[in-house]
Amino acid sequence: FGDVCHHGKFWLDPSVSPADKTYLMMDGRILIYGQNQEELYFDASKYCLESVNGSEVVYTFVCAQPVVDAQTEAKYTFYPIGMLLSIPFLFVTFIVYAIIPDLHGNLHGKSLMSHILSLLSGYITLTIIQLKGKNVPGFWCFSIAFVIQFS
Repeated sequence: FGDVCHHGKFWLDPSVSPADKTYLMMDGRILIYGQNQEELYFDASKYCLESVNGSEVVYTFVCAQPVVDAQTEAKYTFYPIGMLLSIPFLFVTFIVYAIIPDLHGNLHGKSLMSHILSLLSGYITLTIIQLKGKNVPGFWCFSIAFVIQFS
């Protein structure tokens, strides 16, 4: 019971396409014959059976596979690299502004130093999340998310 298909599903209707005919096996899997008559088996986590619009006929729905976008994968590779390259330069800029009194003596200098610290903390924590992803423990993930949100 419940929807096992998290990324959408395809309706197999044998009245429209004879190739959509499914066979329920004794072990709970379903069998579908592919275009070249190859046997395709789907276990219970890859399909669901349900009636449509109050019909007495039970139809088979096969779960769609998640789409992996190459552009999204590249984004999680190149963005952290760019931020890692920026971090040392932000740090050096902050140190220079902190050492030279003429640079941090006015409101503009103090504002720029605050902005640099905010960028630095945001870049460091965002890089950690994008590189480590799901491997960050719960407490640290929450803390890093808080820093990213408010930096």
